[in-house]
Amino acid sequence: RIGDPDLCTRWRPGVIHPTAIISESASLADDVQVGPYAIIGDNVEIGRGTRIDSHVVVNGPTSIGEDNHIYQFASIGDDPQDKKFDPTGTSRLQIGRGNTIREYCSINRGTALGGGVTRVGNDNWIMAYCHVAHDCHIGDHTVLFGGDGERIEITHKATDRMVFARGAVRAARWVAQVAARRIVTLVVGKSAFQHQDFLAPGVRMPAKARSRRVA
Repeated sequence: RIGDPDLCTRWRPGVIHPTAIISESASLADDVQVGPYAIIGDNVEIGRGTRIDSHVVVNGPTSIGEDNHIYQFASIGDDPQDKKFDPTGTSRLQIGRGNTIREYCSINRGTALGGGVTRVGNDNWIMAYCHVAHDCHIGDHTVLFGGDGERIEITHKATDRMVFARGAVRAARWVAQVAARRIVTLVVGKSAFQHQDFLAPGVRMPAKARSRRVA
């Protein structure tokens, strides 16, 4: 399927650029935007309000929820980079809603040995050049970015709304006591370190937050 050539220069809901290639087995909501030269492969589902920019490749089986924005040259749902990968086994990618996936990101499908599914939750910000490998599970409200040989992850999770609310109140009270702060969680292999980058002069982060190692 290709878009209506008369609409190819109008970037608005429902436009599929005539140079885009979309498999007959793909299912797109009526208002999904697909940019020039994008490729949507077999067994792909894309929810309402999602925007696929130019030159993006999405292969299936992949499901993408509502209100996502995938920027140009991203590779979504391709085969896992695993020599043991069996293409006849279960291999899927699930992406939730409200995610921003920037340029040149790659997110691979799962493998049967790793559970069969790679998952990305809701409202995440995955910055340029990030790679989400097969069978990874990314939660909600996570920021992924990094340079050569590193990955930096900032995330917050709560078991229910009351836990989230109490944590937000405590955080607000703490922030009110400092003039400037930046807290970064560094993820290196299986170890995570949360550390103080900078605070107002004379103010120290609580001991438990200054250096927390997760095995």
